[in-house]
Amino acid sequence: MASRPLRAAAASLITALCLMGRGAGAAPTDAAPPAAKKSEANHHFDQGKAYYRAGAYDLAVQEFLAGYEIDPRPGVLFNIGRAYEELKNRAKAIEYFNKYVAAVGSDAPAVTEAKARVVALQRQAREEDVRQQAQAQAEAQAATERAARERAQREEALRAQAAAGSATAGSGGTLRTEAPPSSPELAARLKIGGIAAAGAGLVLTGVGVLLAVRGNHLNDEIRTEIDRTQTWSTDLSSKDADMKTANRWALITAVSGGVAIAGGAVLYYLGWREGRGATVTVAPTLAPDGRPALALAGRF
Repeated sequence: MASRPLRAAAASLITALCLMGRGAGAAPTDAAPPAAKKSEANHHFDQGKAYYRAGAYDLAVQEFLAGYEIDPRPGVLFNIGRAYEELKNRAKAIEYFNKYVAAVGSDAPAVTEAKARVVALQRQAREEDVRQQAQAQAEAQAATERAARERAQREEALRAQAAAGSATAGSGGTLRTEAPPSSPELAARLKIGGIAAAGAGLVLTGVGVLLAVRGNHLNDEIRTEIDRTQTWSTDLSSKDADMKTANRWALITAVSGGVAIAGGAVLYYLGWREGRGATVTVAPTLAPDGRPALALAGRF
């Protein structure tokens, strides 16, 4: 996160770039917007600067874009790129820095900085891609090794069962294979645990929804207050912090709720399976034509 002096310098640069177009530094357009439209655009640009200084970068982007649609001043493209950069949206930041450079040419203010930021952002994106690829390869390797171990264990268990079956059948006896004895008490505990986990998941999901509604309400209050007063106050900063906290916890509780519901379903299924048990019996017998055969009986 940028330090206060760097943020102050960035905010000053944004102010200067927003003022471009009112003087000689503006790029010519086919038809200048009427005074009323320029005033409306200035309102959006000033609002965007206030949001940017307050750290509300998503709202700043909205205001800059709204003003740019009315009065497309090239300097605003740089401001949009800076706001996206603060939001960690590298692709959008690079897009708007490049648009700024293409719109103003090589001699305009902040072109050198815009190009440098594009290079830095592209380097960060490449480094992030390398990290993600390395992580994906490590996870794939671990999954392959785990699958190989599980396959070896299954093959070993099948060989042991086959050896035991051959020994029993060779002696003319009956081969009886049973699942581990089921435990009604364990099955009940698993089912109850599953229901409790799923219930907790539903509660967490509900809390997440309420927090999301709270965050949206605070966002509406902030926008309404700024539209009314045209200033950013300590109370608005507090509301903005509360909004971000509500949104963050809404996501955390919603995801936790989903995990708890899924875990509850798994526990309930394990309890249901534990209560059933399984038995398979294999015994030598004679077919109707007198040839030897095997008889299979099972309970699942």
